[in-house]
Amino acid sequence: MDGFQKELLDRLPLAEAAWTLFQFVAGPEILDAVFERHRGRAYEGRISFSTLVTLMSDALLVHSGSGRQSFQQARHEGLLETTDAAAYGKLRRVPVAVSEALLSEVSDRLREVQPAVLARHLPASLELFTVLHIDGKKIKQLAKRLKPLRGVSGSMLGGKALVALEGRSGIAVAMAATLDGEANDAPLVPALIPQVRARLPGLRLWVADRQFCDLRIPALLSEHQDAFLIRHCLKLIFHPDPETAVSESRDEQGRQIRDEEGWIGSSRDPRRMRVRRLTLERPGEEAIMVLTNLLDRSSAPAADLLQVYRERWQIERVFQQVTEVFQLQRLIGSSPQAAVFQASFCLVLYNVLQTIRGYIAEAQQTAAETISTELLFRDVQRQLVCWTELGNEPLPRRVVQLRRDGQSTVAHLQNLLRNQWSEGWRKSPPKKRWQTTNKTKVPGGHSSAWKLLQKRKDDSS
Repeated sequence: MDGFQKELLDRLPLAEAAWTLFQFVAGPEILDAVFERHRGRAYEGRISFSTLVTLMSDALLVHSGSGRQSFQQARHEGLLETTDAAAYGKLRRVPVAVSEALLSEVSDRLREVQPAVLARHLPASLELFTVLHIDGKKIKQLAKRLKPLRGVSGSMLGGKALVALEGRSGIAVAMAATLDGEANDAPLVPALIPQVRARLPGLRLWVADRQFCDLRIPALLSEHQDAFLIRHCLKLIFHPDPETAVSESRDEQGRQIRDEEGWIGSSRDPRRMRVRRLTLERPGEEAIMVLTNLLDRSSAPAADLLQVYRERWQIERVFQQVTEVFQLQRLIGSSPQAAVFQASFCLVLYNVLQTIRGYIAEAQQTAAETISTELLFRDVQRQLVCWTELGNEPLPRRVVQLRRDGQSTVAHLQNLLRNQWSEGWRKSPPKKRWQTTNKTKVPGGHSSAWKLLQKRKDDSS
């Protein structure tokens, strides 16, 4: 590496941090091993799986979601020897099992180098649990390039992914996917739960929305001494136990909490289960009712459980960022398999960026939540583009030659990011919502802002 290239790389610490993490969690040998274990009847041919991931990475990180520009750049650099059609065809045939394994196995390695600052604090009563939020994500806006899809009106769904998010770190742990974008989330639960249990030992607390509230899923989530918090769907009847006293308390905002025990399922149903139902009254809003199999009120207070459930918004926020920040709204491939693969890789990108954000927050002794993922990603992307334009090799030799073990990777990341900070990364304070009780109707449904402002000025003068 000549003097100019070394100086250029020294000025791109965010890009080098991203490359370093990718080489540790998703180096070529790791990716090719993932493909070999889960490929089924698929084969690599002239485009290896690691090359396909590199093409996807460049498309999303450097070329604003353009697969064609990524393929052209790869051919120019000698990384791709096939046509665009062959690359798109390879992308179109990625097996779902490979996409699922990409997220779970990369996340396994990423946990080895996660900074402690990412950890969220749980209520003391629940510290022994690993909190896992589960929810489904539809993959929308699939391009209608395939012949059977041409001329079909309406938006095209490219698949469905059920994702498990680890509550303390905010990292996506695993996913179960189906090629049917209109499929319900519930049938994917039996495929997701074993993946997570194999990776996260100990006690787990599953947190889910009301669409998972039936007699089958709670029984599955309570296996292996696990616990669950599921929002109560009123279609599933709760039978209170008249012999158990109802407990009432208040949360930190003074709102009333009702804690009662009973059963879900009829007395003749073998799936009948004893649960607690916690009801948080919210004046002016719908009450929150959740079911749990943690029956001991002293060891699992209702207020603590409701606090954990209210953090379920984390996974909704992750889906929003994956869609808007990491270009999942612009699907590169034209098949459901390609859409599921891109969703998996976007979740990998999210996990990597959360880890970089954690190292920066740790060095600055601040909470990771104060740093905007979107604004940080913008600067990472700029530095990657800068190297693409000015660097003389696709991946800096200094990064390729770095030792790929957890200790060396952590030390290198801490050294790269210890002095990195920009006030531009700080999240804006929450915007004040103006609430107007008496709205003025205007004829035609629209009006001129200038006229209204002039009228207000004339009235006040």
